[in-house]
Amino acid sequence: IGLLLKNLTGIDPDLTLSLHLLDASGKRISSTTTASPVTFRPLGTELVYFQLSIPAGLPAGKYRVELEAKRFDEKVAIQKYKLREDLFIEVHEPVAGSLEVLQASALTDPVTALGAYTLLDLEQTPNLRLRLQLLRPATDETKLDEVRISLVDVHTGAKILCGISRVSDLAHSDQPAQLQTVPLKGSLAEQLTLGHVYRLAVEGIRSGKTYDLWPTALRQAYLGFLGVSAMPKGGDPRIIQALDPAQVKPEEEPKKPEEEKKPEITPVDEASAFTPIWQYFPGEARLRVQGEGLRLAEVFSLSGKLLQTQALTGALETEFSLGSLPSGIYLIRLVGTSGSRTIRVRR
Repeated sequence: IGLLLKNLTGIDPDLTLSLHLLDASGKRISSTTTASPVTFRPLGTELVYFQLSIPAGLPAGKYRVELEAKRFDEKVAIQKYKLREDLFIEVHEPVAGSLEVLQASALTDPVTALGAYTLLDLEQTPNLRLRLQLLRPATDETKLDEVRISLVDVHTGAKILCGISRVSDLAHSDQPAQLQTVPLKGSLAEQLTLGHVYRLAVEGIRSGKTYDLWPTALRQAYLGFLGVSAMPKGGDPRIIQALDPAQVKPEEEPKKPEEEKKPEITPVDEASAFTPIWQYFPGEARLRVQGEGLRLAEVFSLSGKLLQTQALTGALETEFSLGSLPSGIYLIRLVGTSGSRTIRVRR
């Protein structure tokens, strides 16, 4: 199981993470712990994998996943943290010798192979489809009726169906068959939530029963989406504004900059007591920031892609360069111990 975890504090803790699988009564069925502590940078994101064993004979059904984090240091006793939202996984009955997923990809330009975690922009590819390669062995006698492709929200367990194919249309062959989803747009895209992570699920249906066709040897594919309108309830509005280009007002064409001249730039409005003083020098593509407890600077493109990260180590004043970036407008998120502020600059 892969979890995409974000540290929402201004500290950089080392956390020992434990993952527990619970049944409907809350009883722990299986547990696993990371081999070594995971280091999180302030407000940083880490993808952590857990090898969770499913006990033999476990009935098919929906099970809750619980994450427990323990922090150890010299001054603080053991602290325990839990996720704000419940996570669920579905356990299916095993099916042997049937269809098996070989590869998954997104039909972007060029094609994007889906790995551990892939962020896809639905504005850049308005008719985006997902493609799967499956192999149906000649010995397949499972008599599955159809294959269903879904996106499963790992935060809520909600399942979004995006493709169905009848197994009878897939020939027995040594060559893999290719299945595609419907385009991820319209009412389907409206079901996606900005900031949520989705697991790509491939399931076989026979006589009303569901079987998981994703092989254990193939690393599970997780997806995130930009260019969707829905926002997570109770989420961090600062993160949403940093990632959603719809929140950014069009920039007026600036006058020709003069040396050491500070242009007029309107910061994205955020509810925060953190008010850093900043000055941008366009001739040198250099940003100077002053503020109490500066911790981190993150540079985003208007499409929400994270381009650059700069640790500020609590300094009262610091400078960093945007010289490695091409000309354009960028969102810069400044993070301090008391909050954060997002500004816009033209490189």
